[in-house]
Amino acid sequence: MGRHMNPEKNGENTDSETQISMDDQDAQLGAAKQAAASGQPIQMLECLHKSRALDGLVRRLQSKWQVLASSDIDMAVAKAVDAAYSCLRSGKTVTRFAGFLWKVADRRAFDCARLLHGQMPTDPTVLENIADPSSVLPGHDPDDAEDERNAMIRRAAQIARKLVPKVHFRLYSSFCSVKA
Repeated sequence: MGRHMNPEKNGENTDSETQISMDDQDAQLGAAKQAAASGQPIQMLECLHKSRALDGLVRRLQSKWQVLASSDIDMAVAKAVDAAYSCLRSGKTVTRFAGFLWKVADRRAFDCARLLHGQMPTDPTVLENIADPSSVLPGHDPDDAEDERNAMIRRAAQIARKLVPKVHFRLYSSFCSVKA
């Protein structure tokens, strides 16, 4: 079935199965832009929902970023919608609305995937198993203790380096959410 047809299943049309024409989608996207520009976020969201653009955006992101959880994809789309609203509300021109949403959502998904790739599990039980470097067990050579201490310092530095992107992302996210 083509994009312009309304598929029916068991004689019933469900909301998730309804397809719309390109012209209808373009009209809904245009209405969403106008609603955002005039400061009507609820109407913008309703028009975006009717346009089915967000559904397609989610499917494309899920296909491209299979390593991400659906909640991460949803958050990327939400941030794209927020960015679009902010841009349009401030008077900026967005010529290709669906393209704008895709670009922002894809970049947010990339940021999230990059963070996941660089993350190291910081389970408290794992961290507890790293011994206190100042303690020397009875019967151990102090020189060995120094080597163990240096190894633990290197390990702690590795863990700290892995945490820096998480902290940076949280600071960046909080800055962006305040600015937008």
